[in-house]
Amino acid sequence: MGDNWTPPVRVHTDDTDAHQFAPAITVDPVTGYIYILFYDRRNHADNHTDVYLAWSGDNGTTFKNVKLSTTPFLPATNGLPGKYTAIAAYNGLVVPVWTRLDDATSSLWVAPLQQAELEKAAE
Repeated sequence: MGDNWTPPVRVHTDDTDAHQFAPAITVDPVTGYIYILFYDRRNHADNHTDVYLAWSGDNGTTFKNVKLSTTPFLPATNGLPGKYTAIAAYNGLVVPVWTRLDDATSSLWVAPLQQAELEKAAE
């Protein structure tokens, strides 16, 4: 096991040196799609952070991305709220979950999506 590896594949679609971190991954057992939820700083020169979802329908050969968060936030510096992600998928329904910190108030976000919605958002 582990004797055959493919070359690395970039999951995020930006071409900057920005940080992407705290990924969560799942595979839809019905469709075979791969989903990866992660925090991303591609749109900011500081530590402001967005939440992105990447997915692949071709066994991880290529990935598409969509930004899920509507506004950026600043993660906590103590490593607590704003650094946790989770994701589940079944039969085209994708349920990403993340935490964020706004003005010292932490919150939990959930954004259930259908695969068809993701494809439309990525156009």
